[in-house]
Amino acid sequence: VENTTTLGFVSGPDNTADGSIRGIEASAAIPFEIFTSALEGFGFQTSVAYTDSKLDVTDTISGGSFESDVPGLSKWVVNSTVYFEQSGIEARLSHRYRTEFLAEFPAISARRATRFAYPESIFDAQIGYRFQDGTTLEGLSITLQALNLTDEPFINYTDGDRTHIVDYEEYGRTYLIGASYRF
Repeated sequence: VENTTTLGFVSGPDNTADGSIRGIEASAAIPFEIFTSALEGFGFQTSVAYTDSKLDVTDTISGGSFESDVPGLSKWVVNSTVYFEQSGIEARLSHRYRTEFLAEFPAISARRATRFAYPESIFDAQIGYRFQDGTTLEGLSITLQALNLTDEPFINYTDGDRTHIVDYEEYGRTYLIGASYRF
């Protein structure tokens, strides 16, 4: 005979907040050939997003409340890419910038802790070749990518003081090579 019961106490994270998220985003794609035919294949794409978030959080233990940003959201995020695409050659350099944000981390007893993360500025590059119609390798594409070219660290801090660094993490650069075939 097993001694089991379905009675007991369980606790875990609870969404005890009211809030709002508002924002605006603008984007542009500019092929440089509109300026001169000598720049055919070159172009630029960008998007800029502004997000305003607010949470009114009630602490279930103390009963007090406080105001916070929504974790994971930066006020400003900018993504930009310069590219060249012509005759099967594809090359691009991309940049992503985001302002500091409230980040969540695992804490003791399955709780979540929050700390602010430094702004990030990450560069990625990609070059590839797509074999053209009529060639023996038609449908084959090869790609070489380099991610986080400047080895941007992930830094977070506590107490609202940027000098009180909790984690300084470097992930390094990542290099990828790939091939795909379309038929």
